[in-house]
Amino acid sequence: MLSDLINSLKKPNLWGFTTWFRFLIRYRRTAIGPLWIIASPVLFIVFLGALFVGLSQMSTSEFIPHLTIGLVVWTLLGGLFLRSPDIFIRNKSYLMQGKITFTDIVLIDNAELVVHFFHQTILIVAVCWYYDLIHSGYFLISFLGLFILVINGFWLSLVLGILGARFKDIGEIVGALVSIAFLATPIIWMPTAGNAIGGKGSILERYMTYNPFYHFLEIIRAPLMGNPISDLTWTVVACFTVLGFIIASYMYKKYRHMIVFWA
Repeated sequence: MLSDLINSLKKPNLWGFTTWFRFLIRYRRTAIGPLWIIASPVLFIVFLGALFVGLSQMSTSEFIPHLTIGLVVWTLLGGLFLRSPDIFIRNKSYLMQGKITFTDIVLIDNAELVVHFFHQTILIVAVCWYYDLIHSGYFLISFLGLFILVINGFWLSLVLGILGARFKDIGEIVGALVSIAFLATPIIWMPTAGNAIGGKGSILERYMTYNPFYHFLEIIRAPLMGNPISDLTWTVVACFTVLGFIIASYMYKKYRHMIVFWA
């Protein structure tokens, strides 16, 4: 797997151009083009944000940045999960040509999500500026968190892509789990001091402690909001990264020759 990945990274013109071409094709003949990427989260933040501010009894300056950053990061995090099970099925025509490898397909698909994410980061920049969140260079840790999330997306796409090609139900299962994870992850709700990691007595603590989505979200959102990242979060992220690549390497080596037949 590693050798194929290195060879794919040496061909940025291939997956870079394909990603950009797909992005342009997606929004052709639309009135406002890629601005639709921003329109959806803006509507969500404006209308539902006002509702949840009242329900959570939090100030706007606390909740709106929490919601905005969490929602934008979730488009990337959730998108990696939702698109992975059928990644090889959707791109079977490329694979049949024999000129594009499996790692090329993963890089193209993941890069498309990253481009989509960077278009939405304008909302994060606007919120951080409006609420004056950045007071030190600590926010740069978010770039490290984003890099970690992206490289985890690579092994995730391989593992779920192989499973999804073999078992067509995987996509439905992942879709249901991601919907549940969105509600169980503090995006539209905020953990209070009593139920934060290390707090006592709240059932919400379990949703954060045992929720990997929360930990990957937190390594990006916490530095932007000036909050420390817990040791538990770093440990969970590190374990998922190492174990994920080990599993992906094993599955890729064993099943790579079967993917085209399964898809």
